[in-house]
Amino acid sequence: MIRIVGAVCVDIVARRDTFVAGTSNPSRIDVGIGGVGYRVYRGLSVPARFLTAVGDDPLSALAARELADDPSVVVRVIPAAGPPVYLALMERGRLAVGASDLAAVGRLGAADVLAWIGEPEPDGLLVLDANLAPDLVGILVERFARRMRVVFEPVSVEKAARCRPALHDLFLVTPTEEEASALAGGGGLAAWMAERRIRHAVVTRGPDGTVLHTAGAEQRFAPSRVVEAADTTGAGDRLLATLLDGLHGGLGMTASLRAAMETVETWLEKGSA
Repeated sequence: MIRIVGAVCVDIVARRDTFVAGTSNPSRIDVGIGGVGYRVYRGLSVPARFLTAVGDDPLSALAARELADDPSVVVRVIPAAGPPVYLALMERGRLAVGASDLAAVGRLGAADVLAWIGEPEPDGLLVLDANLAPDLVGILVERFARRMRVVFEPVSVEKAARCRPALHDLFLVTPTEEEASALAGGGGLAAWMAERRIRHAVVTRGPDGTVLHTAGAEQRFAPSRVVEAADTTGAGDRLLATLLDGLHGGLGMTASLRAAMETVETWLEKGSA
């Protein structure tokens, strides 16, 4: 069983070749349901459960409606938390700048989350995204990291840095290069992993592929083909979901990562549908 605690939100993504500062930019704008936790959950093909939170406003209701008929999902409503929204400006398929307001999931309480997780299986996977409050991340890591495989998705540079003191004994972290630097406090990632007893790190590098860090060793994975996508939002979450599918099915980390990269390339070619 894979348990995921993280965000669901309304994604608003604007796309242009280049944005001009200081003025309005006519753009292609897409609106959909996203959030790291949500996208990882939706990308899985194995048994999973998902806990998230939204506010009590119309946009929150829109996000919650997407999950309303799924018995494996629990959506908490946090009064006056505000709408869960992610805004992205994409230039030629790459994120130029993004902004998010995910206060609702940041107000999930420890007692509630612990009760929802219950007594996990030793071979289970617990996925935490950094939209959670750092104190909650610390409580969950302390409770479960030595009892099951805990995975941490850093989400952004700022959120990676604020959760950094809470992280230890993790099975896997999945940062971008910038987030990896934040986790390592500006030092070397391998040294941080050894100090904090982090077993694996998969560092995503956009069109340059990924780097798998394990026990001080690095293994680089180049993409099998370069995909020119207009919008890469969610690609890292799809990679993590497919990676977890492989690990849950008994594949090793290397085989799971290779399969995940191939899946993401195909997904991007199809327009991230």
